[in-house]
Amino acid sequence: FRLRAFPAMVGFLEKGMDHLDRTGGHWALQREFCLLANRAVQNLRDYPEGVESRLARMASRAQAAGQQETRLAALYALSVLRYTRSDPGLLREGIIDLDATLTGEVEDPMARAFNLSGMALCLLATDQEIPKARALLAEADRLCKLHGFDEADTRTGFGWLTHRDGRVDEAREHLLRARALMREKDLPQFEFQIECSLARIELEEENPLAALDHVRSIKALDEVVRHSADRHFAQALTSLAKLQLGDPDADTLFLRSLELLRADKVKVMTSYLQLMKAERELRAGSHAGLQERCAEAIACCEPLQRQAEPAWARCLLGLSALAQERRDDAFGHWDSLGRVFARPGVLPARVLRLTEELAGGLGVPMPLAPAPF
Repeated sequence: FRLRAFPAMVGFLEKGMDHLDRTGGHWALQREFCLLANRAVQNLRDYPEGVESRLARMASRAQAAGQQETRLAALYALSVLRYTRSDPGLLREGIIDLDATLTGEVEDPMARAFNLSGMALCLLATDQEIPKARALLAEADRLCKLHGFDEADTRTGFGWLTHRDGRVDEAREHLLRARALMREKDLPQFEFQIECSLARIELEEENPLAALDHVRSIKALDEVVRHSADRHFAQALTSLAKLQLGDPDADTLFLRSLELLRADKVKVMTSYLQLMKAERELRAGSHAGLQERCAEAIACCEPLQRQAEPAWARCLLGLSALAQERRDDAFGHWDSLGRVFARPGVLPARVLRLTEELAGGLGVPMPLAPAPF
């Protein structure tokens, strides 16, 4: 059901829904799901009324009818919808009860691997329930290996996880394979997301020229995602690469990118841009704008119940305070990190390294030894 449909498709799908009540039998449930799911997976700003409640009922009805694949697919569509609406509480509610350890044979292992991977990607993208995402991907990978196929979303998920874990070479390998699979399926929207991930890896590894290679690919795909808030990502990533290259126009491009992302209310990318700039300024010994950048990152991401970006921001604030010999302030920022340490596996490797640097500067032990994230 992953069509290259845009908002105009919704009207066509709405007409299809009118006929469902006049059909019955085994295939009625499947037909209804296909129409509902296409609404849910298009990353639209506004959804037709009732999509979420109908998908929830669909999952229950499919379970009662013994249609396990339809149930899993409905849960996947729900997870995408809730991810797009930036509602992490509902996203967790829809996924957390899924039994990712089920190892029995299923009617369509490829569909199951696709749905499990898709739900894992939603969790990873929203920084929610990372251990659950690992379990979902592990089961999807088991199915891929058992039945001898490769699934693009499974590869993407492992790319995101290994990047999160700091295993950058593995992340590149997974994401490049995922990109090849997306190209085979002619899914440019999802290829676009993979290119963004690859560009971010290169920026974080201080490889701006390699990042710009991926940005060129993103720009070539821009026409496909022109309806989406993602359309300004290429410019935002370009601004970071040019900052690393010392381009004299980089600051102007950076500010323009921030304005566009704020206007589109793309909060996570806004936060990412600010934190990458703040960390660069910290390493250069510049502290003037750091507090404002970190404050915006926290304000963007805490309402979304994200852990990584607020922790990243507080580490930078603490390190900045230490560099300016304000140890009391640095301890205050360290104390504010306490709640993320209460849940093992929350912090990505990049942020964990910063917490270790801050702990070392303060002369305090890390609350938890580094563990699988």
